[in-house]
Amino acid sequence: MSELTLLRVLLLLAMAMGPLGTHRFFFAEQSRLRVGAHVLALACAALGLFLDAPVLCGAWLLFCAGSFALFLGERASREGAAALRSPDVLAASVPFLFSNIAAVWLVGGANDLRILGYGTAFSYYAALHGNVLGWILVGALAGLAQRGGPERRVYLASVLVCLVSFLLLAFGIDQLRALKPLGVVGLSLALPASQLAFLRSVWPTPSHRLRTRLRQPRRPRLHDGARVAQRALDAGVPRRRWAPRHGLGPRHDQRPHRRAVLPSRRQARPGAQKLNPT
Repeated sequence: MSELTLLRVLLLLAMAMGPLGTHRFFFAEQSRLRVGAHVLALACAALGLFLDAPVLCGAWLLFCAGSFALFLGERASREGAAALRSPDVLAASVPFLFSNIAAVWLVGGANDLRILGYGTAFSYYAALHGNVLGWILVGALAGLAQRGGPERRVYLASVLVCLVSFLLLAFGIDQLRALKPLGVVGLSLALPASQLAFLRSVWPTPSHRLRTRLRQPRRPRLHDGARVAQRALDAGVPRRRWAPRHGLGPRHDQRPHRRAVLPSRRQARPGAQKLNPT
């Protein structure tokens, strides 16, 4: 398997997984039409990559652009046009931006357009980074930011920092080399911070473990069963009635008796009147 073939397979795998997260977390309702468009665009991209028809890869770019337009239209109709400038919508737009950037690199690599002077292999690498790191990874952070909670600000800041850092890396790879270290520092700070925030949200705190232990029912002590047995024997209650109820095991050598009532502590004292089964 050649390098270009491996890149094409990895690209199709990332393109199959990317829309699953964005369509689930950022749209109000699931749509079969969007799923059908995803399958159709993915099939066209696969035919364009492995057959001599690279123009078919343009269907994937149309799908990504249409998904982004549908997302913005849905948020504008549901929350108003002013909500498009809110941090939540800006963070949710980042994975859609990465999907469109990756689609541009895919079309450029398949049709040998030599975008920014780069060839087919570099274009495929750029599309793969945009799909995996930008669309899937940063999209997962944007999805966590939509859930709310005390870690929401950390997720929002991480998503925006990742966007700026990826742009600095893209421009600093070959031309503006002074921007590349800034992008590396931004990613090195944003990704660990978001991971620590996620671990903090799912890791139980000591107070949570203490509350969980307090909510658990108290286990009976060993002498509780002996006390119950002594009370029942003093009152004349048959063993068949009280032994299974208190986990002491039934006596199979006895015949079943009618229901009996356990005596109270006062009735079980020495000299008290014994209870007979009723």
